[in-house]
Amino acid sequence: MQWLKKNYEQFILICFSALLCGVATFLILRAQAFSDIFARIGGEVKINRAIPPSDAARIKTAKQEALNPPAWKTYPSSLYVSQAYILYRVAGAIKLVNPKTTPFQFHPPIPNDWFYEHNLDPLDPNALEDDPSSDGFSNLEKWKWNCDPNDPNSHPPYWTKLRLARFIKIPFRLKFAAYDADTFQINTIDVRQPSQFLKAGDQILGTKFKIIKFDKKTHTDANGVGIDDSELTIQNIETQQNLTLILDKVIDSPDSFGLFKYLWRGSTDIQVKKDKAFSINPEPTVQYKLIDIDAAHALIQNLKTGENLNVTSSGAEKAH
Repeated sequence: MQWLKKNYEQFILICFSALLCGVATFLILRAQAFSDIFARIGGEVKINRAIPPSDAARIKTAKQEALNPPAWKTYPSSLYVSQAYILYRVAGAIKLVNPKTTPFQFHPPIPNDWFYEHNLDPLDPNALEDDPSSDGFSNLEKWKWNCDPNDPNSHPPYWTKLRLARFIKIPFRLKFAAYDADTFQINTIDVRQPSQFLKAGDQILGTKFKIIKFDKKTHTDANGVGIDDSELTIQNIETQQNLTLILDKVIDSPDSFGLFKYLWRGSTDIQVKKDKAFSINPEPTVQYKLIDIDAAHALIQNLKTGENLNVTSSGAEKAH
């Protein structure tokens, strides 16, 4: 150690010389190996010309993808604008809903999708009554009959616009006033003609009716009083239609009328006598016959198709 302290610089020099000899030795060895490496690089290169087997599964998959390219997905919204949402009151709370997917209908019974399918605004407060094709039929009527609301040639039958306004009863002029054995007293309710006393088989003067038969009938009321409600059957000698007269009562005439409201392009009154035909615009060549009528409904028949239709105050439909 004393020598190291006294010869410190010499020690450093010896170490540096040893390191330099080591580096020189490494370089000499690397230089000798270069010739071998160069000889290998410069030698003949063997080329592998063998083609590896192809992956048939991948080729089949690629072919299917080429024949069935992916479809471009489209959405009702644009790139920067979302689908339309609205504020809607649901169960008492106001919520943001998609009008195309919400189960709530804005205009029952028409589903919301029906308006969108026909480019109509379901948020229009008058959407049910609107008539976009101006053919006289509302969206609600078009929907019920599966028609195109935008096509003026696609609409329900015109008879669907008929409504029964009133059943007009007309009192029958003849009254069965009294009887005695086989003689029957016939009066007119307007008392413009004298009483007639006739028997079965006689024709009532001034009319097209004759007496067919008499039926003696009575009943007891709530007070125990006997009531005579005998019936006299008369017949129209032209139509063979029978009519029953009840003792001392005014009956309805078979010549009853129906008053209809026709609601196509406004409101038109049509009065029709039973068993008579009538037509409606804009089909004057189509005739309808009033077959039967009472206070609740009227049965009419399309004389062109033979189809029977039931008309009430709320609407008209095919008779079952």
